[in-house]
Amino acid sequence: MLENISKFNFYFLSKVIIKKEYRKTGLATNLLNIAVEHVKSKSCDRILLDCSDYMIPYFRKKGFNLLLDETTQSIHYGDVYLMYKEL
Repeated sequence: MLENISKFNFYFLSKVIIKKEYRKTGLATNLLNIAVEHVKSKSCDRILLDCSDYMIPYFRKKGFNLLLDETTQSIHYGDVYLMYKEL
């Protein structure tokens, strides 16, 4: 889900989950690129997401940075890291 946090100038991307049989096909990258282009079209200057620790290298390769060096608590997913990308 991609949601605008209207008080601030960013969108929050909540969980891109790809079924095992579709991983390593470029699907996640394509979806992420579509989300980034959508956010740019709304004149927002950053995108924020949460992820598990094993996904940090993937999102770093896509230009995202850690917002904090520690985890935060997600109601649905437990400990997650917050990452952002300046657009």
